[in-house]
Amino acid sequence: MDHPLRIVVAKPGLDGHDRGAKVVARALRDAGHEVIYTGLRRTSQQIVDTVRDEDARFLGLSSLSGAHAHLFPQVCQKLVEAGLDDVIVFGGGIIPQEDRPALHEAGIRAVFGPGRAHQPQRSSISFNRPRKKTMRVLVKAATGIGILLLEGGASVDDERQQAMAGDRRAMARLLSKIENGSLALHDLVESAASASNDGWQTMAITGAPGVGKSVLVDALMTAWAGDGHRVALLAVDPSSPRTGGALLGDRIRMSSVDNPDISERVYVRSIATRSSSGSVPLIVEDMAGFLLACGWDRVLIETVGSGQAELRCAAVADRIVVVEGPARGDGIQAEKAGLLELADIVLVNKADLDGADRHAGELRESYALDGEDAPDVLLTSGLKGHGIPEAASALL
Repeated sequence: MDHPLRIVVAKPGLDGHDRGAKVVARALRDAGHEVIYTGLRRTSQQIVDTVRDEDARFLGLSSLSGAHAHLFPQVCQKLVEAGLDDVIVFGGGIIPQEDRPALHEAGIRAVFGPGRAHQPQRSSISFNRPRKKTMRVLVKAATGIGILLLEGGASVDDERQQAMAGDRRAMARLLSKIENGSLALHDLVESAASASNDGWQTMAITGAPGVGKSVLVDALMTAWAGDGHRVALLAVDPSSPRTGGALLGDRIRMSSVDNPDISERVYVRSIATRSSSGSVPLIVEDMAGFLLACGWDRVLIETVGSGQAELRCAAVADRIVVVEGPARGDGIQAEKAGLLELADIVLVNKADLDGADRHAGELRESYALDGEDAPDVLLTSGLKGHGIPEAASALL
């Protein structure tokens, strides 16, 4: 394999503890894989939808509530029903030895129970054991048995036709091929769509870490999908410079993909920066072009938390939205050249917190020097919903 494995780690049911899942997710990341972590309290269908949309070839399930005997087989059954029976499933948690044969029969390829540091077992993971040793056990048991199943399936032309007809599984797999470099956009689409004079098709949403980009993006997607628009998101997270793995966690903050009223009009795909040195890999432009060719009206690109001089997003999107937040430094910060100069609009998020109004005022004062070319500065709160209708309307 010349590219990282994509692995979903999920917590089905009402289990409120996720330390074990996080340990496994980080261990897999440290082994060089790309891990999509879904967070707590996922339904079986939500987990299957995530595996499909993210084109994950492995699924790790964690349960500490004792519901594994019901939930794990249910997830496996729904994977089969969705045509994802080639996905390798492994599970862990408080799972008694006598429950494991039934889980294996249901489709769980490997089961990990609570190990003990002084008596490590090959089939278990202990939180106190060295992470590298944990990974050797996990990869050998969970991924080693399924590595030969990763290739094959439908032809590229068949997958292209299926994707154009609305098959999200085929679309996700072709997105992976584009991301991995085995296909180019021109191999799938004769001519890329271009933005019209009165609108945009791709929009980069960028800003410093911690300003609430993911929650804000989710609120905007909910508003647009509610109005009938089909909106896709390419959410970028950083790869480890040491191992090449990545922990892709933006879906934790995305409620729009789980809303049954709009979920068919929302698509989220997590992406790692891999070898890219900027806040967004350039291959995202081709991935966005393919999504547009598949009928999505708008494609958002949420970048890695970026600094003042990160300008790469200008090369991959029609428009740029810069997200700011309160307590972002004194007034001179707004005078510094860089990303703010390229913004089509600036959203000061977390408007429910002290300092947001002042920071918005400082930005407006700085932009006033640019005359009529100054972008709008709006106050929003993705968490509370403040200013979201106005921002959604202004951005369209």
